[in-house]
Amino acid sequence: MGISSPFKFWTYLDIVARAQNEIIIDSTAGDTSLSTIRMPDYTGELVQAYLVLSIQQVRNSDIANQNGISGAQKVQLRDSVMTYHDAITVQAGSFYCMPDSVIGGTFEYVGDVDLASYLEPNGVYLLRWEDAEAYQDSLTLYGTQMKMKLYFGG
Repeated sequence: MGISSPFKFWTYLDIVARAQNEIIIDSTAGDTSLSTIRMPDYTGELVQAYLVLSIQQVRNSDIANQNGISGAQKVQLRDSVMTYHDAITVQAGSFYCMPDSVIGGTFEYVGDVDLASYLEPNGVYLLRWEDAEAYQDSLTLYGTQMKMKLYFGG
């Protein structure tokens, strides 16, 4: 008699988009284009998929005021029927900087929405930061890269 296990084992794959050198977020809300994600040609069952926003450095060029993200904002994925879906919530106050300063290190925001039902093999998906807005002008994000974490069932 064999041993049965209540656990399911998943394999995962990380898809990494081309990095963007810089993204400037000002005090006037506006949609900001991010990288495009291209899905691989897969045949297995895609169980879960989460978008990841990775940033290497943040600079506040305003010499008189502190800066950061004003209000909760969404990073979105556009599906094959041209509908945008919320994927990541960026909280108010994120990337907070003192006047005329730079903060470094890797900041990663993992999405809070499972996107698996919107994805298809070989699909190409546009990403945007909806209504990106900072408290002051001149908040610059360097080395911004989008990733997709894919989990396949077995």
